Amino acid sequence: NIPLRNAELLCSEKKLAPTVNVFTVLFNALCGNVDDINRMNTLLGNLIAQRPEIITQEPEDIFYIEGDFDEELASELFRHKLIGMNIKVAALRWLRDNKPGILDKSYLLSLDILAELSPWMGDDDLRLTLLKRCLVAGDAGKDALCVVLNSFADESYHGLLPHDRFRKIPHSVDLWEVAELISNLGFIQPPKMGSGRDEHKIVITPVRYVRDVEFYD
Repeated sequence: NIPLRNAELLCSEKKLAPTVNVFTVLFNALCGNVDDINRMNTLLGNLIAQRPEIITQEPEDIFYIEGDFDEELASELFRHKLIGMNIKVAALRWLRDNKPGILDKSYLLSLDILAELSPWMGDDDLRLTLLKRCLVAGDAGKDALCVVLNSFADESYHGLLPHDRFRKIPHSVDLWEVAELISNLGFIQPPKMGSGRDEHKIVITPVRYVRDVEFYD
């Protein structure tokens, strides 16, 4: 067994080969100490960052340990600054396409990281899945949220931006769900359905307007 500190020194000096075999040996040698899981994941992330393409070449071996998805390690990889955007997006697509449901139930990316990746995705379905997970987790900074919403090819999502005017957007189950999640975080009022000729549209009301009405009352 290799002590964790020794492995960290060897990795920092680039004396460990960034291969799946070395990755697996390190994991098996170090995973027994639950108190050092975060340090181990940092070490493994730094090792992979020396050759990031192995994430897309051998994703099953990187993300799954004896058949179980390693959510903490995956999160470490997706926030690593030395792993490129294209690699991260390709890995997310692989997880979405090959492991149905894993992105729906795993909180892998902060909203800030999603905002960095979202313009590179070219895939509204992937954006939507990841955005929902962030919002359900209560992770929402206004600036990052605006970046993600603006990166949707479907411009209806731009209508959910937290700004100071009323909007009416086409109704869909997904748009309604995202609107409710954003309203739960206080950026817009709870969505409502329109009336009359707008009965099939979602009405988005800014928070500030409601506060102003209450003030003048």
